[in-house]
Amino acid sequence: MEGVHMRGNGIWKQKFKNIATITTNKKVITLSMIMLLIAGVSGVYAKDFFSSSNKTQTILPSTSMVEKGDLSKRVTASGTTVAADPVSIFIELSQEVDEVFAEVGDKVNEGDLLVTYDIEDTQRELNDKLAEANATVENAKISLSELSAPAEGAELLELQSQVVNAEKSIEDIKSQIDSYDIKISQAQTDVDNAKKTVDNYAELLIVGGISQQEYENAEQLYQKALDTLTQTENDKTTTELSLQTAELSLQKAKLNLENGQNKTNDVTTANSIKKQQNTLETAQRNVSSIQYNISKLTSATYSPISGTVIESNAVEGQMLTDSTVMMKIADLSNLDVEAYVSEYDIAQIKIGQKVEMTSDGIENKIYTGTVTKIEPTASTQSTMSGSETVVPIVVHMDNPDELMKPGFSLDLEIIVEDLSDVVFVPLSAVGKQKDGNYYVYKVNENGVLQKTDVTLGSTNDTNAVIESGINIGEKVITSPTENMADGANLNDFATTVEQKKTEQNDSILSNMGGGMPSDGSMPNGGGMPPSGGMPGGGGNRGGKGSR
Repeated sequence: MEGVHMRGNGIWKQKFKNIATITTNKKVITLSMIMLLIAGVSGVYAKDFFSSSNKTQTILPSTSMVEKGDLSKRVTASGTTVAADPVSIFIELSQEVDEVFAEVGDKVNEGDLLVTYDIEDTQRELNDKLAEANATVENAKISLSELSAPAEGAELLELQSQVVNAEKSIEDIKSQIDSYDIKISQAQTDVDNAKKTVDNYAELLIVGGISQQEYENAEQLYQKALDTLTQTENDKTTTELSLQTAELSLQKAKLNLENGQNKTNDVTTANSIKKQQNTLETAQRNVSSIQYNISKLTSATYSPISGTVIESNAVEGQMLTDSTVMMKIADLSNLDVEAYVSEYDIAQIKIGQKVEMTSDGIENKIYTGTVTKIEPTASTQSTMSGSETVVPIVVHMDNPDELMKPGFSLDLEIIVEDLSDVVFVPLSAVGKQKDGNYYVYKVNENGVLQKTDVTLGSTNDTNAVIESGINIGEKVITSPTENMADGANLNDFATTVEQKKTEQNDSILSNMGGGMPSDGSMPNGGGMPPSGGMPGGGGNRGGKGSR
């Protein structure tokens, strides 16, 4: 091809010189000659350029230079931006929204009016409830007072009278018992006298001193005296029993008087008092609750911070409950990223590690941040291939700008190790022996392999730090194979690759000589460049050094 290029170039120079001398009246002949010359040169060039040929190339195992520089180890993750410290605004009492002054996306300042409420009906209802609750409290107090107030006036006199009457009854009964003792003594005397008479009459009856009738009369008198004695003793016993009853009545009367003066002594009354005290306390708590609600009733809500409204549930004319977030406001210059790290990488993640983040939607921008939280438990995350176990983490962004919004998806690179000025080689260059030691194959200037033990430091996905064993500037095998050995030559592991040139399409040929324009000028792209190279950037494809 080089020979063809030189011949072609010479032909072009000679023909252009002839063309320059041709006169105007031979213009047609000149154009014909030019076309023939172009076709001839193109044919010669195309014959060689588009011919097919097979070439072989010897490829040696790739080597890498031992370098010194900075090396970082990173763990990748994906996450979503969220507002770091959003403020949720609640109302403390369910109210109807009257007017809304800020919508989602609006920027507000601290103290700006957000929402007003229609509180007239609610306020009237609460005031009515408060009046009812106060009345209930007063009634409970009255009932409690009635239960616990000591007896006085007629009630006290009645209780005292019962005690006096019981005491008098006891006195009377004791007097009766004393009189029965006298009666019994007299009756016993009568019995004794009647018994003597009967005994005397019995002796007289035997000797005929008295009649049988007189004896029987004496026996009747004796029996009557016995009956009287027995009756009197029974009456005394009955009276003694009535004394016990009277004493019990006195005790009860005294107890009633004591309970009347201190009603909590009575168990039943004490229980009633306790129940009424509970009723009073419940009523008082109800009053306090209503008063609290009245104090929390507000006609408007104002922004507690400066920021952007990112959520709003306030709708004019609708009720807002105290359990619903009325609005959520956040400082969008203060963002966090909620990310998920694989269970296989989480052991490398620590609080305080630096993070670099990018977004597909924001080109040529790298955001930075710091790991601020690692969740204590893992979770399962769905993926295209199934599911994986991940651990949630939180990264606080250092420099979010106005382009970054909550909800954006980010790709994270967590820098777990950042080394400076270290010696490193490609990770694939390091092998591991059965004894656990690491090695590389160095290549000297003669291509001889030297298996060298090295001390391995930190690694990342592509490179490995070598702490000892090799020096900067030395060459190592990038990917050693199992059949390599110490002292072998690099050429022993060369491979031969066959390369085949194929014909180019017809469009290149047409560009080289695709016809002459009618005005007689040179065809576009069809001539030789001033340097003598191939037209159209074809280059030397067949000569030496082309590969």
